[in-house]
Amino acid sequence: MKDIWIKVVEYASMPHLGLSRKIRPGYAIEFNGDGRPLSGDVVFEIYDTYLRVISEEHGEPANTYYDWEKLASVKTVGSPRKK
Repeated sequence: MKDIWIKVVEYASMPHLGLSRKIRPGYAIEFNGDGRPLSGDVVFEIYDTYLRVISEEHGEPANTYYDWEKLASVKTVGSPRKK
């Protein structure tokens, strides 16, 4: 499933500062049905064994790490903004 989850994250994001990716405007993404759809200034770093999600919680940087093998679901909401 790892390859599928990577494609989903790539679909909802765009390249950002080298190897990281930033969520696209108009999109939100939620992992494992945790009830926290992430949107706005969210950055992803895709590694071989895990996914690092960099976001903001209560005005502070927050890093969340997901083991590819334990990732059960990825939900995306939104669509590209029309120009």
